[in-house]
Amino acid sequence: MNEQIELAIASSSGDYHAAVEALDAGADPNWIDQSNGNSPVLNACKMGHAHIVQLLCSRGLDPNTRFTWRSAVDKSRHKNKTPLMFARHADVVETLVAAGADPNQTDDDGITPLMIACQSGKLDLVKMLLDHGAMVDAENNMGATAIDIVYHRTKELSGLRRAENADTVDSRLTELSNITALLDEHAACE
Repeated sequence: MNEQIELAIASSSGDYHAAVEALDAGADPNWIDQSNGNSPVLNACKMGHAHIVQLLCSRGLDPNTRFTWRSAVDKSRHKNKTPLMFARHADVVETLVAAGADPNQTDDDGITPLMIACQSGKLDLVKMLLDHGAMVDAENNMGATAIDIVYHRTKELSGLRRAENADTVDSRLTELSNITALLDEHAACE
């Protein structure tokens, strides 16, 4: 098996020793499979393997690398996404930012990591990105800010509230309310 594939697999599984072996054998930490957008850093970001992200950064990964590929699932294009846009765990976000990832980079649609965290309802990620300088008032190509995204997500969830899933929806709405308060607080400081 070639070392790039070994590194991609190790990054997905979180196998630190296998990742070190692949890198020592010559795997490129910045490698991207152009056919599907797969890369070691995206695998590690999606799976929450901060220790692998740290290893890749220590071996020359550019934390602001941009990825473009066509989704095999829905055929949509993902243009100029950064690793930070795929980070769903606080320790991965912290690792990327510490390595120099810019929390204000946008993809081709003007979407920022903060907007993605708001859409996902991840209060811990929103707080961390704001603490690292993410701009609350940045607008995507449709003119929406992070606050607008939270507002629309709250409306969507409110419309889904039914007896069988009321607790889940209420929990998400509370999280979005907390995000809104945090964004408002940071917007007032800017």
